[in-house]
Amino acid sequence: MPNHIVDSQHRQPSKDWCPFAEHLAEALSVMEEDQYLIISSKTDNRYVQFSAQGSFGMRAETVSNAFLDSAHRHSDEDLLILRSFGWNDPTSGPGVPPTADPDGSPNHYREWAAPVDYADVAITAVRTFIEVLDIAAPGWLQYAAFDNDDREILIPGLGLKKEAVA
Repeated sequence: MPNHIVDSQHRQPSKDWCPFAEHLAEALSVMEEDQYLIISSKTDNRYVQFSAQGSFGMRAETVSNAFLDSAHRHSDEDLLILRSFGWNDPTSGPGVPPTADPDGSPNHYREWAAPVDYADVAITAVRTFIEVLDIAAPGWLQYAAFDNDDREILIPGLGLKKEAVA
């Protein structure tokens, strides 16, 4: 897995990304249907989120410009990188209920069919953090995990701080 984590902007990624990608793949592989994991920057609204969909596989989303402040908006180059990683462009805007756009999202999104290649999901997420969201190292991240009933799920194997619940 580690050799697939490169930065197209020629920065040296943190050595911590490779073990993080492995831990993320493990965590994703044990998620049950209707469980969700959001990994976000500790300082702002940059994130990748995952939804376990049982026999339908896994869905992931990463933040779109509709939810980013001007300092973190995706450039045209970022959008090209997202597409090269297989992310789909947003299909709706903020506030559109999921029932109105069940196969789309106001975020960039991607689906993996079952059986899910969790290493591929993890590598896609890590490369998105590094190359598009400009996260220098996993230590800059936190997580929230929960199910459809809003019950929190602990994932200590990620090695990330659990997001404080407001």
